[in-house]
Amino acid sequence: MKSNIGKLIKFYRRKLGLTQAELSKLTGISQSTISDYEKGNIVPSISNIKKIAKALKIEPKLFFMEKEIDYPELNFIPIVGFLTNFEKLRKPLDYIGIPKGIEGDFAILVDDESNEPKIPKNSIAIIKTLSTPIEILENNFVMIKCNDKYHIRKVHFKSNKIYLSPINENYQTFVINLEDIQKIEGLITYILMRLKF
Repeated sequence: MKSNIGKLIKFYRRKLGLTQAELSKLTGISQSTISDYEKGNIVPSISNIKKIAKALKIEPKLFFMEKEIDYPELNFIPIVGFLTNFEKLRKPLDYIGIPKGIEGDFAILVDDESNEPKIPKNSIAIIKTLSTPIEILENNFVMIKCNDKYHIRKVHFKSNKIYLSPINENYQTFVINLEDIQKIEGLITYILMRLKF
């Protein structure tokens, strides 16, 4: 039976945002050996499995699954904070895996109801740092800083102004000039549902 350990090491290493070199440093196992484990060229000893599991913050028993599992290729991005209290942290709260094909540079935890039900409270918003032409933003959701707070709003253009509207009418619409586009932190590319924080 083919071992699933290498795929699991790679999956959990990437989930924590670690490189093979960083995992090597944490475990004392050479980077080339870790690479061989992940490729399935060799199977780690029990003592090395314990070291790797400790570094990856998981139970060693997770490496001994009975059947082969094909894990999707994921890009791991940092969750950097809550929307209403957003500050880019030096150290992320956590990492989240998003399927390849979904663009995102970081994620935030949505802790307001301004865009219910489209973007529910307690969901995770995937955000791509703005580098696209401004026209692409029409009718999309963005994360923006207004009145010293961060908000998620839907973009509309009218008379050389940018209107940033919430879905929930009980929340404020913002109007900014085109030259204030730098206030937009990024484009919301995907929403992941979450039950609770």
